[in-house]
This record gives sequence, structure tokens and C-alpha cells, in this order.
Amino acid sequence: MKRVALVQVGYGVVGGAVISQVLEQRAAWRESLDLDVRIAAVSGRNGAVALESGEEIAPDVLRGISRTSKHRPEPLGVGLTDVVGHVTDADVVIVCDAAAGEGTTDCLVDVLERGGGAVLSNK
Repeated sequence: MKRVALVQVGYGVVGGAVISQVLEQRAAWRESLDLDVRIAAVSGRNGAVALESGEEIAPDVLRGISRTSKHRPEPLGVGLTDVVGHVTDADVVIVCDAAAGEGTTDCLVDVLERGGGAVLSNK
């Protein structure tokens, strides 16, 4: 089974929807495509607010992360440009960029230079 680690950049309406869809479809992707897709990190322009540390991020933690919620997560001290380097135990890392603006460019370049992928939302 191929392990795919997603780094979700931006966790507002669009990013939150991506998180929800990954959580909802993960079992189906395992069954039909032999892909283990997980969200390994969630970050805003100010850095990671959720990051794997030896184990996967719990689904309830991922569901609770949203710029639209009353409780905003605090950055963990890992800058956006360093997030991809913290992701381990994956065959491929893909950055899903749902943030507004150009502040994610260095993160996108980093993942591409490491042989990963980038998905950008059209906002």
C-alpha cells in the first residue's frame, strides 16, 4: 500500500472542506486504490497548527481545526517553510494549498524539490 501524506495549508472554508473530504474518503481510497492517504500536517501562513509526531493526527483534532471555529489553534513553532521537512513515513508528500496570497511559495517549492506534489485551489 502506498502511503500519501498531505500537508494542508489553509484551514478556512476551503481547507476545512479538504480536511473533511480526506477523512470521509480515506477508507474508500484504501479499499479501491490501495492508497493510505492521511493528513500529516495542517498549517497557516504563521506555521503548523497540527503536525504528526510519531503517530497520525487524530480525526477529532483535524475536525476541530478551522478558522471558522470559535477556538483557533495556536501555531506549534514550526514555520510554514519547515513543515514538509517534518513529515516522515510517507512514499509521497503532497501540499494542498488553500491559503490566499503568495506566502506559501517557499513551502510549495520545498515539496516539489523533495519530489512531492502540490495542489493549489483556484480562489
